[in-house]
Amino acid sequence: MALDVEARFAKHVAGRGSVFTRMNKPVCILAACEFATRADAASEERALKKADLYWLKRWCRNNPWPAVSRDPLMGTASSDSER
Repeated sequence: MALDVEARFAKHVAGRGSVFTRMNKPVCILAACEFATRADAASEERALKKADLYWLKRWCRNNPWPAVSRDPLMGTASSDSER
């Protein structure tokens, strides 16, 4: 959960986050979604962590991240308009 998704992503890329993200640096932001309450966001986060791959892919397709992020294959910045 984060109020500023891009700032949280930058923190994880820099290695300032959980042990998991220090060892496995993120490559790009796949998806994000806003919630009315912190409780709603926490509930969705728990469900995502328990979800199978099919459900995760479906969730990401339904909640795409529109901002510029790192291209996981090229390692460079790209935007959705370039794809």
